[in-house]
Amino acid sequence: MWEKLCDSFCKPGRVVLHVTSEEEGKESLHRIKRASSVVIQNGIDLPHLNDSIEPTRDRPVRLLYIGRLHPIKGLENLLQGLVQLKSQVRLSICGEGNADYEARLHSVVAQLGLNQYVKFHGRVDGEAKEKQFRDADLCIVPSFKESFCTVIVESLARAVPVIASQGTPWRRLEEVGCGLWVNNDPKELSKAISQATHMPLLEMGLRGRAWMEREYSWSSVATKMVALYRSMIVDGELNKSEQ
Repeated sequence: MWEKLCDSFCKPGRVVLHVTSEEEGKESLHRIKRASSVVIQNGIDLPHLNDSIEPTRDRPVRLLYIGRLHPIKGLENLLQGLVQLKSQVRLSICGEGNADYEARLHSVVAQLGLNQYVKFHGRVDGEAKEKQFRDADLCIVPSFKESFCTVIVESLARAVPVIASQGTPWRRLEEVGCGLWVNNDPKELSKAISQATHMPLLEMGLRGRAWMEREYSWSSVATKMVALYRSMIVDGELNKSEQ
């Protein structure tokens, strides 16, 4: 009812929905039909990068998950995928959620025999969060659905490549060469992680950082937003003169 009410107030050609991905735009316009949409991504502050070295191949690859602990995030699938890769990876899970669900995840880790390979850190902020990014070789996002997923931008801004599920709007990870975009079932996640362990992760991270600087800096986002408002003002004035 709320969506129908909002739609009734929209004057065609005069309402623009700001969305952060094409997928979000399609879903929004399905609900608010008398509007149009424009994709302007969220921006990111680009932190200073410490000197990095190519990940050492004689140790397990360090995976990082940062986000809310919730069934929609696909963590169970990730844990099941890790079973085949125990000796190759270590996973840090950073975040918090419903107490019952957190307990369930701990139980799944124990049942799968992953206690040695998976560590829960709870919520991390500030320097603790930065340390997690510094220690990571790969950030992994196995979500069933995301409209944007800020942690991917945060990770790439810190030159950490990403494995993201196709439930996220990040197919360009592979086009830019800074990550993998895969199905989030356990088999495909396992395959992607195994593939990534043989990829040039440092180079991929730096390509991701450059991409963020080109297209996701706040100056770039602000320029697009200002241009949108200006175009709407001009269109509005033209409509008034025609009336």
